[in-house]
Amino acid sequence: MYPLHCVCPATTCTNMKLLVIAFLIVIVASLASALIYLIRDKGHSDRTVKALTVRVALSVTLFLLLMVGYYFGVIPRQGL
Repeated sequence: MYPLHCVCPATTCTNMKLLVIAFLIVIVASLASALIYLIRDKGHSDRTVKALTVRVALSVTLFLLLMVGYYFGVIPRQGL
């Protein structure tokens, strides 16, 4: 039987933690690539804007994923 504070099995909580960490790594990588494009292109291309758009989309997706996970009980009340 699972503890009352976590309705999901331990493997599901662990998988959720790994998914969140992976999202954060990709978000930081996108931010770093935007910085590199900004320095290299000196504002003459739209690659910086595209990289920042990807970062924002990933951040919103992560936020929605966390909200849905909390709503359905995949994320316990004490958090990840």
